[in-house]
Amino acid sequence: MPILSNLDFTRSNLHVAYRASLDPQLVDISVATAGVTRFPYAQLTVRKLLTSVNSGSAGGARFPPTAGAAIITDEGSDPCGPNYFWRVRMAAVDPLFLRTVVEELRMAGLDHPVTSMRITGSLPLDATVLSVREADVKRWLDDPDAYVGQWPDPGFPVVDQGRWAMFRIRLGAEITPALRRKLDLLALGWLNDVSSYIWDTGEPEAGRIDRSLPRCGSGKVEFAAGYDDFYFKTGPARARLVNALSRFHATVAPIELAEISP
Repeated sequence: MPILSNLDFTRSNLHVAYRASLDPQLVDISVATAGVTRFPYAQLTVRKLLTSVNSGSAGGARFPPTAGAAIITDEGSDPCGPNYFWRVRMAAVDPLFLRTVVEELRMAGLDHPVTSMRITGSLPLDATVLSVREADVKRWLDDPDAYVGQWPDPGFPVVDQGRWAMFRIRLGAEITPALRRKLDLLALGWLNDVSSYIWDTGEPEAGRIDRSLPRCGSGKVEFAAGYDDFYFKTGPARARLVNALSRFHATVAPIELAEISP
């Protein structure tokens, strides 16, 4: 049984056929809900998911963070439903990321429940672990540890520090105002990446999102972000941050050291 709520549709109305690859492919995502909303929540959710891909955090342990890419090529639906469709060109997205796609889009209709969901990639399935169907995703929905993993070589040393929720990085470049803005977005992106993750207790818990927002500070070459109510599953949450930092290191500014808690 899925850990999170609002996933009843997955029992019989979830269809998945996806083979992950470094090569770009088209992935069709369709969601049907029970009614029209007043706010385009589903559209914003998809863009949030694609931002995660483009920040490098969705490649997991299988694909380098620099390879993640996603862009909407077709959006054939009313922004407020009740039926939604997106065609996305994407590459280097770990199959386990589909768990997060399903859990995020389970609220596509807000007060109107999702009645069905389909995620279909253009690449043919094969017998490798990169190919998944709905049975795999449904199994992950019931597993507190089934999230994307950490890329093994982020490109800089990572030191674990304590149990409070924070991270601190030392850069090999001076932090200009433009770079500081990008660092602030990186800190906020970590929260967005894991906002649907279960908590360390193994259960979904309601928290105040305003207390989860990062408090950021920087010096000449150091940046730090701290979080109050941030109790998301420690290992998976840390993996998403390391992956995003690795992408940042390779494409924005070099990181000499990262200290992370959790």
